[in-house]
Amino acid sequence: MNKEGILKEIKNSNLTEECKTEVIQIIEQYDKNRAEEILPLLFKLIEIAPTLIKLFCGHL
Repeated sequence: MNKEGILKEIKNSNLTEECKTEVIQIIEQYDKNRAEEILPLLFKLIEIAPTLIKLFCGHL
């Protein structure tokens, strides 16, 4: 899946708006190869990982 498809999938998901924003920021920073900005966002993503696993895998 390309970046645009992933972003659309996230925007249409049932994640909270805060989670959507965090995930989208991580994807945008990753696309720019800016590791120093990605790492703090990645740590925030780890906090919401169970929600993402449930969303994408259907279980926890």
